[in-house]
Amino acid sequence: MWVRAHVEALPGPGETATALRADDVVLVDLGVPRGVVSAVVAAAECREARAVLSASPYAAVPNDALDGCDPCVVGERNAAALADA
Repeated sequence: MWVRAHVEALPGPGETATALRADDVVLVDLGVPRGVVSAVVAAAECREARAVLSASPYAAVPNDALDGCDPCVVGERNAAALADA
């Protein structure tokens, strides 16, 4: 599953959770609202799926989302900003 910024209709957290299975990988970037990022990461954790966060475009990332991601991918330009947050 890949949650992209140009997707107009995203499933709710319950729907996302039922779509994910153990060992699935979900990629989410910061082009979607932070609440969606947190919900997708939480859903992945609940279903024992792997959440990968692409911290691009750079924005403040909720701590719960960072804690639940494995890995958090960030470009060189944004790495310093994320480290300072």
